[in-house]
Amino acid sequence: EDLAEEDYSGRDNWELVRRMLFANVLGSPRERRAQQQRGAWHPVLEELSNARRVGATNARSIIKTFATRRARANLSVVVDWELRWLRMRMVVAATQPDVIALEELDHMAQAQEDLARLGYMCGEPGKVYKPAHLGMEDMPHNVEHLLRHLDATGVAFMPRTMSKARKMAKHTRKDPDDDGVAIFWRASIFELTERGLHFLVFDDDTRHMGAVRADLRRRADGTPLSVVAALLSAGQGANQEVKRLNQFLKPSQANSASSANGPSLRDWVDESAGQAPTILCMDTGGAPDQAKVEWGKER
Repeated sequence: EDLAEEDYSGRDNWELVRRMLFANVLGSPRERRAQQQRGAWHPVLEELSNARRVGATNARSIIKTFATRRARANLSVVVDWELRWLRMRMVVAATQPDVIALEELDHMAQAQEDLARLGYMCGEPGKVYKPAHLGMEDMPHNVEHLLRHLDATGVAFMPRTMSKARKMAKHTRKDPDDDGVAIFWRASIFELTERGLHFLVFDDDTRHMGAVRADLRRRADGTPLSVVAALLSAGQGANQEVKRLNQFLKPSQANSASSANGPSLRDWVDESAGQAPTILCMDTGGAPDQAKVEWGKER
C-alpha cells in the first residue's frame, strides 16, 4: 500500500522495480533458503537438459531420476504462489498499469482483495468474487447456469471449469478454485460503462472456458475502451491446434446476450472493436505463425 502511493513515473522505473525485487523478495527467508539449495539447482537442470538432448522419452524413468528432495525444494521456491504473487504485486505497485489481464489465475478471490488495496477494480462496485464451481458441482456442463452465475457475480473473471488446477489444489489448499482469465483496471482512471461485463463460452465437450470483456470509460474525458481476456486450450499436436482454431473461429456455445449459438471469439472481438477501441489479451497456446495470431497482427 505504501508503494502504491509513491510516484514511479520516471524513466528509471524498471531499475527501481529490479532493485525492489532484489531487496525485498530475494532477501526474504524463503529466498535465503533457496540460495542454500542453489548448489543443487544447476546440476539438476543440467542433468535434465542432457537427458532431453540424448532423446530420453521415458517419462517414468525421468521422474524417478529427477523427482528428488532437492528438486522439490527448487520447485517450491520457483512456483510457490505467495512468493510469485508478492513479486507481481510489487511490479504492479511500482509501474501502476492502467489495465491488467491475468491468464490461468486460480486465486481470483485473493487477487481481487489484494489488488483493491493497490487501487484496482475488477467488477461492478460492491461485487465480490464467488467461485462458479461451488454452485455447479451437480451440473458442471450447464452453460446457462454458469452464465447466470457470472452475470450475477459481476466480476471480470471467466473460469475454466472442471480444471486440472482445482483438481490438483484439492490436495494442497482449503479453498481450491478453477483457473481462468481476469481483467483489472485502475479505479482512478477507468470505470465500467452501462454495458458492463460480457462473457463468452467456447463450444467444448469436456469443460467450460472462454473469454471475458470489460467495457470501460476513462473518467477524465469519457473515452471508451473495451478489454478482452481470453484463454484457448493447451496442448501440443495438430489435433489440439485444430481445437484452438475452432475456439477462435467457430460459433461459441453461448455468450451473455444469448444462451445458445453465440458468436466466435474473432467475431466477438470484431464486434467490440466496431463500438470502441478494443484490446485483446489472449493466450493462444500456439506458435506466432498460426492463423489466429496472424489475424491479431492484421488488426
